[in-house]
Amino acid sequence: MGYATSKDGTRIHYEEQGNGEPLVLVIGLGGTVDAWKQQVPFFSKDYRVITLDNRGAGLSDAPDEPYSMPIFADDLKAVLDDLGITRTAMLGLSMGGLIVQEFYHRYPHMISRLVLGCTGVGAGDPEYVYPEQDVMDALQPPPEGMDLYQQALRKIEIFYHHEYIARIPGFVEIIMEKMKDSGQAPHAYRRQLEACVLNKESYWNSPRLKNISVPVLVIHGAEDRIWPLQNAQYLADNISDVEFVILPNTAHMLFLEDPNAFNDAVNNFLTRTKK
Repeated sequence: MGYATSKDGTRIHYEEQGNGEPLVLVIGLGGTVDAWKQQVPFFSKDYRVITLDNRGAGLSDAPDEPYSMPIFADDLKAVLDDLGITRTAMLGLSMGGLIVQEFYHRYPHMISRLVLGCTGVGAGDPEYVYPEQDVMDALQPPPEGMDLYQQALRKIEIFYHHEYIARIPGFVEIIMEKMKDSGQAPHAYRRQLEACVLNKESYWNSPRLKNISVPVLVIHGAEDRIWPLQNAQYLADNISDVEFVILPNTAHMLFLEDPNAFNDAVNNFLTRTKK
C-alpha cells in the first residue's frame, strides 16, 4: 500500500501485488481497490497488478471541488511515477474506462494495450448513448429520508443482472453492509458523478478514438443498463486494432457477475498481444 501526490496535492491511495509486467486496474464511480477481489488474485500470478482509489473514494483524498477526466488521469500518472512505471497494460471499467482513455491520449508512450470494460466515449460526447431515466435517477444521491434498504435495492436493480441477484441469498443486505462501510462522503460521490455523467460538457472523446494505436479489448455486459451496449459497439467500430467481447447474462458489474469469463477474456487478450 502507498500514496502518491497528484499535481494539485491530492493524495491518491494505491496497492500492488504480484510480479512481472505491470497491469493497472482503474475502477469506476464510487469504487475502491476492494472492487477487484475477483481480479487481483487471478492476474497477480503473472502480472504486477496495481489498483488505486480514484480521488473522492476509498482512502484517497476527496477535495470538494470539480473533478474531471484530465484530473483523474493526472492522479493516475502520479501513481505510476511513484512506482517508477514507464509502460504498462491498463484496464478501466465504467468511469475508469474514461480515465484510461484520457490517460492514453495524454501519455500514449506509457500504454502497451488497453482494456475498456462497460464504458464508452463519455457523457459530453454526441455519440454517447444515455441510459434510461430510471437509471439516471438511481445514480443520483438518494432523496432525503430514503432508508438504506431502498437505497441498496435501487442500486442493485440497475447495476446487476437479475439472474446474478437471484443466485445470491440476502444480496440486498450484503449491498447494504457495503454501502455502510464505503465511507464515501456525499460530496465526493457527487463530484465523481458530475465528472462522468451529470456534466454534459464533462468528456468528449469520439474524435480521438482513431488515434489509439495500441491493441484494445472492448468488453461489455449484454444487459448493461448504465452503459447501454451501443456505447461499446461505437468504441469497437471506431478503434482500429480492437477485439470486442460481449458477455451474455451480465449487466454493468460483469467483472463480478461472471468473473471467470471476464478474467479469461482479458487474460487471453493480454497474452495474445504481449510483445
